[in-house]
Amino acid sequence: MDVRVGSKVPDFQGIDQHGDTVALRDLLEVGPVVVYFYPKAMTAG
Repeated sequence: MDVRVGSKVPDFQGIDQHGDTVALRDLLEVGPVVVYFYPKAMTAG
């Protein structure tokens, strides 16, 4: 799936720092969300 700047992101799930599964839809119920992606540590990215 191609996501462009300014487009709405589809719902997704991820693992937080405590090992718990978190869904984007649940976070949005609480308030605004900033999602930041970065290359895996120690990679050339």
